[in-house]
Amino acid sequence: MTNIGIIQMAQGQYEKALSIFAKNVKLIKDLGNKKALSSALSSIGKTFYEQGKIKKALKFYQKALKLKKELQDKSGIAIVYHNMSKAVCDLQKNKFEAALQYNFNALLGFYQLGSKYLTESVDVYKKITATLEIEKIIEIEEEFVSFLDKNIIIDFYELRDKYLAN
Repeated sequence: MTNIGIIQMAQGQYEKALSIFAKNVKLIKDLGNKKALSSALSSIGKTFYEQGKIKKALKFYQKALKLKKELQDKSGIAIVYHNMSKAVCDLQKNKFEAALQYNFNALLGFYQLGSKYLTESVDVYKKITATLEIEKIIEIEEEFVSFLDKNIIIDFYELRDKYLAN
């Protein structure tokens, strides 16, 4: 059922897609499948994002993120952070700092997983950082890194040096 919703969304039939996703969420909740539920919630968020309903999209991304964290779905977490960084970036120009924090989480996740989404997330990073002063970027980066495990910090700096410096 989710695939039908994704096709509807790709065709611009957002209301049909949302209807399908809503039915899907109800069925999945009844089955207790958290992984499928997190994907369905993320799809609803993406549909709202495509409609330009950014605040609604963020609400569903937050719900999906919570479940993906519970499931320790590293790839799913990175994808949701990426989607959130794009949404926050589009929401308001003065929200770039929050978008950058989401983007750091997405970048690090994609980098560690060797994900195909890394290039797109780097592009979002460049869009965000083009609007901020270098001092602010460094401040946000230092705050982000301060919560990470030592090995993850090394990954983050390797990522920064390899991809983000260009």
